[in-house]
Amino acid sequence: AEAGPFLILISARSRESLRRSADGLRIAIGSLKDADLPSISRTLWLGRTHWKHRAAFIVRSIAELDRKLTQFSGEEYDRDAGRPRNDDALTAQPEDDLDRLLKDAAGRSSPGFHAGLRRLCSAPDYLRRLDRASSSRSTGEVGFVDPSHEDLLAIAGSLFEHGFELSADALELLPQARLLPLPSPPFERRY
Repeated sequence: AEAGPFLILISARSRESLRRSADGLRIAIGSLKDADLPSISRTLWLGRTHWKHRAAFIVRSIAELDRKLTQFSGEEYDRDAGRPRNDDALTAQPEDDLDRLLKDAAGRSSPGFHAGLRRLCSAPDYLRRLDRASSSRSTGEVGFVDPSHEDLLAIAGSLFEHGFELSADALELLPQARLLPLPSPPFERRY
């Protein structure tokens, strides 16, 4: 099995439904193993409709996913602020967080990697933000360090949380795995 990290995406029609979805997923993963994480990631990305209210988590183990889902749906989540009290989850990031992620990635990456960032999403607003982040890069820099796979997942997760639809090219971030029968809303009978 792949070692990860893996991007876990959940969404719902309302904030309360999103919390219930996180609870349902947390219960469903109780019988799964770390080796199932690639399938969980793929199922939640491809086998679900993506609604307005969204959350994304980057995890390396079922235990970490369980902890983050518990934090998200439980008392440790500050619903008034719209984000976890403990900032180690990606969920509900403020608008400028996406710009910060893009500026950091664009500022230290090669032109080839920058082209990869452009392929994550084709929404005009995203491309404007990416161009703005790239234009702030110092032209005198030498030696680029391309962001890691986890950095790409963080950007993809942030895009998802901000309501952007990820492009077909973003599917390269997904592990090759089978779809799992995970809980879904009653009106959505899919994997």
